Amino acid sequence: MFTSTVPVRFTAAALAPLAAAAVFATPAQAAVTNLTVSTVPTSGSSEGYGIGCTYDVVVQVDGPSVVTLTVHGPQGAPLSQTDHAPGAARWVLKWTPRVTGRFELVAEDDHGTRLTRTVDVRNSVFMGKTCVPLPV
Repeated sequence: MFTSTVPVRFTAAALAPLAAAAVFATPAQAAVTNLTVSTVPTSGSSEGYGIGCTYDVVVQVDGPSVVTLTVHGPQGAPLSQTDHAPGAARWVLKWTPRVTGRFELVAEDDHGTRLTRTVDVRNSVFMGKTCVPLPV
């Protein structure tokens, strides 16, 4: 351990830049940075979403923040809402739509940052254990 017998003096002028740096060094608020919904291949080169198929909804956050994921159904009403407490920077949920139509998935953090993804769900068929959304 290093000890010094030399007295150290700090003047107000010497401490002012350090105090200013401390004010500006406060951590930024965390925010939702990305919202994705996985897709499965359909016939042809397109991708789509189908009834009964299960998808990964991935929410990414750049720091500790409470995130709410809300799924709005074809009629616009919220169908489900899930909260995620701070901790992980990546949050993965399973989502299985039960009806056709346009859905809006909304991820919003406790600081007001809001991301949305619109997903059109159509009929699907199962081939073994694989769920295949039908082409439009």
